[in-house]
Amino acid sequence: MKLLLDTHAFVWRLTTPDRLSGDVNELIDDPAHQVLVSAASAWEIATKTRLGKLPGGDIIVAGFGAAISDLSADELPITAHHALSAGRYEVDHRDPFGSDARGPSRHRGGSPRHPR
Repeated sequence: MKLLLDTHAFVWRLTTPDRLSGDVNELIDDPAHQVLVSAASAWEIATKTRLGKLPGGDIIVAGFGAAISDLSADELPITAHHALSAGRYEVDHRDPFGSDARGPSRHRGGSPRHPR
């Protein structure tokens, strides 16, 4: 199964894994699953850190690559095609980052689950 960690799930896994359910942590730890972290999460984390909305964000930004590696996760890149697709999604919230990660995931083999 492919697991696309949204930004909250990624940050919580790094900083306070107990905020995720035991089932979600088990899914992330299961080597049978492909864990994905979108470039949109890197962008969101850096933006929220710059704006002062993510306490401790500097540490996450500095160690982003190592954190991906430690999770045995794969980076999910964003291409122009993905960005255009994500920008056209109808969303039910005001967070522009909320739909960004879904564009690339749909183009790489389906609709991954967003664990939380």
